[in-house]
Amino acid sequence: MHTPRELEALYKQGKNITQIMRDRAGLQRNTDEIIEIAYDLQAGSYIQSMETAEWEKNKQTYTPEIARAIQSLCNPSSILEAGVGEATTLSGV
Repeated sequence: MHTPRELEALYKQGKNITQIMRDRAGLQRNTDEIIEIAYDLQAGSYIQSMETAEWEKNKQTYTPEIARAIQSLCNPSSILEAGVGEATTLSGV
């Protein structure tokens, strides 16, 4: 089994952590633990990427589309996004 520091180093090299862990355990699918470890390693990366000019432009394009799609289904006064992660998808809605 890889140590957390080894997994972090592999992640920083752009390696697929879930694949490495599945291969090591002889699994075809991710376990809850594999998903949790992979997510923990990339925590903060979504927010960091959203701070670039390119992502800000993308966000300004897609968030009005998401809002229109939601409003076509109902007229909400609030929205609960379950499984929100780092809240980058609906943060601009």
